[in-house]
Amino acid sequence: MEYIICKDFLKSKERLKKFGGAYTRAANTLDEVIGKIAVKKISDEDYLSDLQRTTNGEQRINKCIKYDLTGRCRLITVRHEDRVLLLYLGNHDDADSWLDKNIGTDFTNINREQQITPVRRRSQQSNSYATSLNRSFSTEDTLTRRVSSNVLMEIIKPLEPIVLAELYDLKLSDSDDKFLEVCLKIDDSNLQNTWLDVLSSLAEDDEENVKKLVDIYIGLIKPMSADINLIDSTEFQRIPTNSPEWAKLYKHFAQTANFKDWMLFLHPEQKFVVEQHHTGSSKLLGVSGSGKTCVAIKRAIYLAELYPSDKILLLTLNKSLAQLIQDLVLSAASEDITCRISVMPFFEICQQLIYEFEPGSERFYSDMTWKSDEHIDEIWREYYQCQLNFATAEVLHPVHDSLISQGIDADAYIRAEFDWIRSAIPGERRQDYLEMDRTGRSVRMPHQFRELLLAGLVGWEAKMRAIGVIDSLGIVAALQPHIDKIEPLFRSILVDESQDFGTSELAIIRRLVAPSANDLFLCGDAAQKVQIKYQKLKEAQITIPKSAHSKLIKNYRNSFEVLHAAHDILTKHMTEELLDNENFEILDPEYADFHGSTPLILQASSLEEEIAYAVHYINEELSHHSTWKACIAIAGYSLYEIQTFGSQIGLPVLDGTIGIEDQSLYFSDLAQSKGFEFDIMLVINLSAGVMPNSLAPESEHFNDLATLYVAMTRAKTQLILSYHGEISSLLVDIDEEFFLLDNWANYGEKPSDFKLISPIPLNEITSEENIVASVAEMTGMEFLYTNYAIGLSIELISRLRDKVGYDSNQHSTRDMGWIYHNVKKEPREYNSFGRDMSKQLLELGEPLDLGALHGARLDE
Repeated sequence: MEYIICKDFLKSKERLKKFGGAYTRAANTLDEVIGKIAVKKISDEDYLSDLQRTTNGEQRINKCIKYDLTGRCRLITVRHEDRVLLLYLGNHDDADSWLDKNIGTDFTNINREQQITPVRRRSQQSNSYATSLNRSFSTEDTLTRRVSSNVLMEIIKPLEPIVLAELYDLKLSDSDDKFLEVCLKIDDSNLQNTWLDVLSSLAEDDEENVKKLVDIYIGLIKPMSADINLIDSTEFQRIPTNSPEWAKLYKHFAQTANFKDWMLFLHPEQKFVVEQHHTGSSKLLGVSGSGKTCVAIKRAIYLAELYPSDKILLLTLNKSLAQLIQDLVLSAASEDITCRISVMPFFEICQQLIYEFEPGSERFYSDMTWKSDEHIDEIWREYYQCQLNFATAEVLHPVHDSLISQGIDADAYIRAEFDWIRSAIPGERRQDYLEMDRTGRSVRMPHQFRELLLAGLVGWEAKMRAIGVIDSLGIVAALQPHIDKIEPLFRSILVDESQDFGTSELAIIRRLVAPSANDLFLCGDAAQKVQIKYQKLKEAQITIPKSAHSKLIKNYRNSFEVLHAAHDILTKHMTEELLDNENFEILDPEYADFHGSTPLILQASSLEEEIAYAVHYINEELSHHSTWKACIAIAGYSLYEIQTFGSQIGLPVLDGTIGIEDQSLYFSDLAQSKGFEFDIMLVINLSAGVMPNSLAPESEHFNDLATLYVAMTRAKTQLILSYHGEISSLLVDIDEEFFLLDNWANYGEKPSDFKLISPIPLNEITSEENIVASVAEMTGMEFLYTNYAIGLSIELISRLRDKVGYDSNQHSTRDMGWIYHNVKKEPREYNSFGRDMSKQLLELGEPLDLGALHGARLDE
């Protein structure tokens, strides 16, 4: 199907927009249609099928079809074979006037240059030729004198002299009936109709149309046929695929559609994937912004329609994204379809299964403890730091000390290692971890450390069960003993963001659906992998033949500028680790069809200022765009820390408890923004040491790179990256072609009514009894859990753990202030530590002011 735009249509559409209200919405509807056509991949798609045709036909123009739009507006088209001409868009009265003006026009002819050539042919009207003409009756001039005889020569030659004489006697004042009476004396019906049309055109003084009528008679203008390739003219242009001329129409839809319409905007290339039939499981690889979530939603609906008596499951890891997908599903299909589509975060389906297999266990499998409102992150800190007389994690001390001596945040690394183990190996086979290759993990773990980690993991699982809380991989591990009990509950399962599912999780999913046609559909993008997990599809009993692989490399969701900037950062810092993924490949995107503003990199003096400026900037933009959605993602903080911050300032956080339909502005960590799309996306705190995390192994910085890429590509039209102090190494060598660098102060005033505050780290979000007054009062073990200890030599770490603690009566005989004071003042203590360790300790204590703190305490 080929779609062609008339110059009159473009003018009328722009005029209609200016009237506002329902008229503007009608014009926007056609912008959306043109946007769809402009990116078409399937040639036989009817892009007007969703519009309502008028109940009465239209006889004034040959092959005309009219459509009803909001505000009693009319779209006038001509449909001929496999071509559709968009001719005019206006309100009811204007559309009628346009039809009257063009009555009898045939838009299905082409000239020798293969261009569309409209010709007025009243004789072709299906009603009657005798239609009143718009002409003056004040003159007695003969009609044929209005044009040169040379123009009429080809239609004069075949005439009998008597008939020609009568035609030459016809005057402007003669009636239409008189014209018809004379023309009926011409024997050749084709010539007869040509003269009727010529006389009508002469009566309207339209010499140009007379020439066209003669050209039709002699064959220079011919009927349009399907086998002819049309050439654009100044009056008629085809809507091409991926053409910059039409980008502005697509851009308009991108900027004006509400977020639901935008996220459900299905392109023909995506529709092909939605409706593909597979004999078994299948996989979709898609670049960021290619609409994978939209495809998953539409395919779930398609499968629910294909299997009308069966249940469909759509899974993701992100609770917030699951809620959004649920809302989109409800918006995209009727209740009889949506009632058979379950949308869940994976954690929730595991909860349902474990409650079935272990009745009465509900209190053990929540991400908030049933005993209090403690969050899983708080429980982890209690366990890992051996607080509240729970000392099981002491087994991890050698691993912890080794990691911090290498400059690594051991707390975060070990917790991620626990996730990796549980994503890779069922509980009964955990001893396999002792020998297996730790794909994606770069820090060497000798055999003895692996044994300690397995013991520590057992202790962590025991701690969670004792407290009545579970983390996401913990519930997967809890299900492993019951995996043979899992029965197929769904006809088909679709997995969004599948690159972040581990082998153990995928094995559970495999059990929930019986092997059959269209059973599993995995959507993923390796460039957006933000979870540290082990994934092998074959080990999860999932086999996907190459013929069942699909790719979407066209980015539809981001402006050209946003995608170009994000992809430049990704590729510039790509590592072998990011590319080393047997199940997903990194795809190069085709850039978007619409343009937006150039992304910004802005500097402030502090994180507090970054947040204040960001909130003010977004509120200012939202005051001009009431339907827009915006997000501020803060790097370097956990979701729990940002949740606490959001509660403090009274702004919503993407944490799975709210939908993004409720508000316009949201806070988030970088990972939780995945799957969403915002008109404005601000990523803040992109300072050196924060992104990438300086306390993570440099060879694993690809995790931070992927997370930043995910957050950046949430932006539809506006992207701002923000930092204070020294800029992130990921942004140091950026190409100024892709970004504008400036200061926040040049992009709006810092609001005086917004408190200059920032999120509080977890180690400061704590109960009173666990607060240590100062570093000076810490024991060695307490101090070794702080970031101050990261990077110390393994020898000093060992001495601090052994020498700075409590006596047999649990009285503090040595704390960090005491040991610093004695090493500095007492030669014997200095010699006890040795020159190198003493030097390290003194260099450590000076910026922490341990001497002054210790002295102040002695004075008390």
